Amino acid sequence: MTVRRSDIPQIGLEARRLGELLITPCPCAGGPDGWLKAHTLGEHLHDSTRNMAPGPKAQAFEPRTIVPSIGAEDGREPPPDPDLHARYTALAGDAWAALRALQAFVDSWRPDRNAPTGPTFSDDEWCTHHLDQLGICEPRYRGDLCRRCYGVHLTTGHHPPLTILQAWRDGTRVTDTTLAAAIRAEQQRTGKTKAKGKGKRRKAG
Repeated sequence: MTVRRSDIPQIGLEARRLGELLITPCPCAGGPDGWLKAHTLGEHLHDSTRNMAPGPKAQAFEPRTIVPSIGAEDGREPPPDPDLHARYTALAGDAWAALRALQAFVDSWRPDRNAPTGPTFSDDEWCTHHLDQLGICEPRYRGDLCRRCYGVHLTTGHHPPLTILQAWRDGTRVTDTTLAAAIRAEQQRTGKTKAKGKGKRRKAG
């Protein structure tokens, strides 16, 4: 595959999106009885593809489908595939090795490789909600939150859901209606409806 100069930004974006997808908290955490520990989508795929292979585990495994799978009109999971887990782990391993090799190459030849390093930072300077949910750095404004997270918490009593953080990151405009709908959806998903604080309603940032 020939990579053009104009392809480089897209490669970076797709690598970042894949990384964020793999570390996104899985919506099935908790389970109906609270038995399922918190885990990521990447970890869920690792376990589910292994359990879907033909054998005793496949017979006892009943995947919880949140939304219909791509290509499945009725939302049911595909039939057991003996190679599914091997394919997933092989693809993940190849991607990991390729990313490490590319990172080493870029670090060796980037134009600023000999520039003096800037000041070091610690997690204490960044919004803990952004770090926990997206793994990205946003400067703190009040307490351990950035300006936007603090504003949402002040006015609604809730931390902004992951979908709102992603919208801010992508430059998508977030209205009061969008924010309220995202908070309701998060409450339904987690079963938590009580706000952590009270405040006057104002427009979201």
